[in-house]
Amino acid sequence: MDVSAQPLVLLRKPVQFLPCTRSWRRSRARFDGLQRCRAGGADAKSDVKGRPDHEDATPQAPVDVDSPISVEDDVSETIEVGGKTVESTDSRHAAEAPVVRKTFFKSVPVNPPPTYYPSWNQSPGGLIMACAVLVSIRLGRQKSEEDRLDWRTMQLRQEEYLNQNRELVEKRKQYEIQQAETKAAEATKRVAEVERQAKIDAEKEKERLRRYKEEQEKEAARIKAKQEADRLAFKAEEDSMADELAKRTEVEKKIIQEMEAKKKEEDERKRKEEEERQRIEMEKQRAAEEAERKRIEEEKRKKEEERKRIEKMKKKFAVRAEGLVAVVNAPRGKMTRGVLPKEAKISVEVQMQTVLVPEPETLLDFFEGYDQARKRVGDLTGVVARQLADKYTSSVRVQSMASSGPLELMDELELEHWMRRVSIRCELAASQAAEKVLQTHKDGRVREAEEGFEIRSEWGILPKGNEGRTDFLLAKAVDSLLKPNGKNSAKKIILEMAASEATTLSKGLVSSKLNFEILALATTLAHFIDRTMEQKSIEMAEKGNELMQEILQEAVVWAPKDSLAPVSETLTRALGMENSVRAWMTVLADRNLSKATKQLILEQQQLIEAELKAKVMQQEWPDRQELAAARAQEAEDATPVPERVWAMRNVARTLSMGSSLSQAKSLIEKALRLQVEHLETKDHPGVIPALFDYAQVLSKLPGEEQQAQSVWEDVLALVDSVGDRYRKQGDLASAVISWECGVKGTEVVLGERNRLVKRMIQKAESLESALDGEEESKVTALRRSGLSFNTIVSAFTPDLGVYKVPGKTDRLEEWSSGSQLTPL
Repeated sequence: MDVSAQPLVLLRKPVQFLPCTRSWRRSRARFDGLQRCRAGGADAKSDVKGRPDHEDATPQAPVDVDSPISVEDDVSETIEVGGKTVESTDSRHAAEAPVVRKTFFKSVPVNPPPTYYPSWNQSPGGLIMACAVLVSIRLGRQKSEEDRLDWRTMQLRQEEYLNQNRELVEKRKQYEIQQAETKAAEATKRVAEVERQAKIDAEKEKERLRRYKEEQEKEAARIKAKQEADRLAFKAEEDSMADELAKRTEVEKKIIQEMEAKKKEEDERKRKEEEERQRIEMEKQRAAEEAERKRIEEEKRKKEEERKRIEKMKKKFAVRAEGLVAVVNAPRGKMTRGVLPKEAKISVEVQMQTVLVPEPETLLDFFEGYDQARKRVGDLTGVVARQLADKYTSSVRVQSMASSGPLELMDELELEHWMRRVSIRCELAASQAAEKVLQTHKDGRVREAEEGFEIRSEWGILPKGNEGRTDFLLAKAVDSLLKPNGKNSAKKIILEMAASEATTLSKGLVSSKLNFEILALATTLAHFIDRTMEQKSIEMAEKGNELMQEILQEAVVWAPKDSLAPVSETLTRALGMENSVRAWMTVLADRNLSKATKQLILEQQQLIEAELKAKVMQQEWPDRQELAAARAQEAEDATPVPERVWAMRNVARTLSMGSSLSQAKSLIEKALRLQVEHLETKDHPGVIPALFDYAQVLSKLPGEEQQAQSVWEDVLALVDSVGDRYRKQGDLASAVISWECGVKGTEVVLGERNRLVKRMIQKAESLESALDGEEESKVTALRRSGLSFNTIVSAFTPDLGVYKVPGKTDRLEEWSSGSQLTPL
């Protein structure tokens, strides 16, 4: 049955509107308009949308509405289908039903009622009655609207309609089933259509791919054919170019071969010319070398003839020294010398004598073992050799009183130079003998072993007036110092003299430790420095020292590491501590030390200092046990006083750097008492180092200012006595140095107005004007190097046993014996 062809008559549509929305107001207006259309009459003044257009009653045409009315809840409709009337209450079903044209009409009354204007001049009762009627109408309409728009009421009405129209429901269900079947059939058709269309599309895609593959194959064949044609063309071109290249290569090869042949011929010609030139140059060089060799040989021959002639002219003097080195097992209980005495195992005795010194010079020393003896035997033999040389010098001076002996032909400076060489040769000969006897004693395990030695040291002197004399050559070198560019000529003279003296110095001696050339150069430079000092000129002395340092530094620049230390030690024993050549060689030897040797020396010094400090600390803070205290006392008694005082001073200075000033004070007081007891007087300058440290500690303590000032005055008084002693013995330079050092060390503490400070300043100023040239240069040099109170402290600090040279006296012993003090 075709439902869309049947007219649809809308009888009634109860609607539930959503309040407070624009759609609700629009739907409500449309609904009211429909109701008025149904009822007709004069109230229908609005259109379907409920909006009044005008007030006249002109008829209007019917309005067609194509879309169904939208509602939010169930709608009750009456539908005429095929001559039958069907009532539907489901808005969803209505929405799914086919859309039909619905025709609505507006009925306008022909004669609208006249407008009634009430008279307000009548009685108020009527007005009140009218108002009451209006209010009741309004309240009734409001109630009616509320009942009509209540959703519960509408549901009840819908249920009533449903109960009354069961047949409509059944028909609606059948309609829905029919619609579902129709939709299913349409869906099936659509699916089939989609499948059919998919197959068509697949066929089209397959055909498109087939055509695309065919086109690809055609394009690939075309490209392959083109590439093959290009390859063939390229190959043909390459073959043509290869042929052309081969032809050109062959031509170039021939050209290159021709050029190489020409070049080879040219090179051969040049080679022959170069060989000829070289041969000629070699012949010339050989001739020049031969001429040079002949010239050198001739010069050597002439020099040798001159030397022989000069040697024949020289009057020879010789020192023939004989000696003995004996190694014996040390007696039980004997201790070694040094800061840390230990029980000795062997003793070494060295004896030397000459014809002029018939009484042997003997020195004995004890050692802990063979290694220590080998290291320190040089000190033993060097001291004995120097003492022998000094006594031989005294004997030569006695001979000169009888107008005989070497001093008839040489001066004191040359005699001293000869004796230095004698001392070095005797020391080396005795050291060689000591090495042998120590090895014999060690290998043979005997109680006593001896080894004798003999050494001869010659010195030739030319007649007076001869330009080859040593004093003449050195005087010429000294005079050259003040001339422009005279340093080179002086250097040449010194180097030639050192080279000639190196042979005689090493004659008959073998030593793997010593460099005889540097040793001979140092002794020659020492003789040169003596000659410059003899001039009593500050400028001459300074230039001489500069030249000496320059020559020595150039000579040792290539010396192997640790090779200059033995040279420095030998020069120290032969030249003495005050010699400037010895001092500069010591500096060079220190620079020459390897890192390993420096580290070893530092570790040994630190070990000795640590052991000494441990001893001192043990004395200051002894163990609680009486046995430990007795052991400490025994060790203290075995340690020499200078070493104990030195160690206590070091510990006291360390404590004074911190907050332990009271402990430092008690420790330095103990060291001071020990030093005074050792020297048997408090007026001895040997007390100056400990007293100086005591004054410094007191200056740091609060409340000890007066005692500190008193101690500073005691220190200054001792320095004043040292200056007086030097002045009495005629050493004015040392006296001035002593007073200046004392003033610099105490004027800050005591002030310039102190009586002792004033007196020492006056003494120094009065003596300074009386200094001669040499003394003035010495004072000036020391001032430039920096004078301080430490100069006096170092001068009167006793040498420790480990560093003390056997047989050498220090200033403390010289003061005690009343002999002349060593200059500062």
